[in-house]
Amino acid sequence: MTRRFALYALLIAALFAFAAPSARAGDPMGEIAIGDAKAKITITEFFSLTCSHCAEFHIETLPKIKKDWVETGKVRFVFKDFPLDQVALRGAALGRCLAADKGAETYARFIELLMKSQSSWSQNRDPMAALEASARLAGMSKERIAACAQDKKLEEAILEEQFRAQKAHGIRSTPSFLVGGKLYPGAMPYDQFSALLKEQ
Repeated sequence: MTRRFALYALLIAALFAFAAPSARAGDPMGEIAIGDAKAKITITEFFSLTCSHCAEFHIETLPKIKKDWVETGKVRFVFKDFPLDQVALRGAALGRCLAADKGAETYARFIELLMKSQSSWSQNRDPMAALEASARLAGMSKERIAACAQDKKLEEAILEEQFRAQKAHGIRSTPSFLVGGKLYPGAMPYDQFSALLKEQ
């Protein structure tokens, strides 16, 4: 384990130490969203965990959107998987199991930390094992991780949803965003995103 990944492991363990499990696990393919369900604006992000431009958006732009738009009740933010490779697909499956067990807010923190440490775990000699280690630190049991990692029906469902989104919206790259029914590709900087939201 590299020094950088070890430091990341300590960080994720601290942040998830007090994450309480939900009373009942939900549907892994259910919608994952943060923000007020009655918000006038919905942003839907299509992303891949191994996409460097997605990491840039999650590190530089999304925290500001959360603070100015989501936490103020103006925007509802929906996460949609669009995995570009097998590692991203495994991460998407683990994330969806985590969301089903512990809710959207815990999922959002998990994705944020994976994006912040993307260069570390994705370039690990065994990125799949690094992802599973991250999931354990986020509160998933070894048994739950193993079940999710071996759940081919879940992976197929993620890929089917990706195909439908690609066909319906013409998505060709990640990240891509649906805002007001219109597709916006690319990791827009916050000022550009904010101006777009103000137009809505």
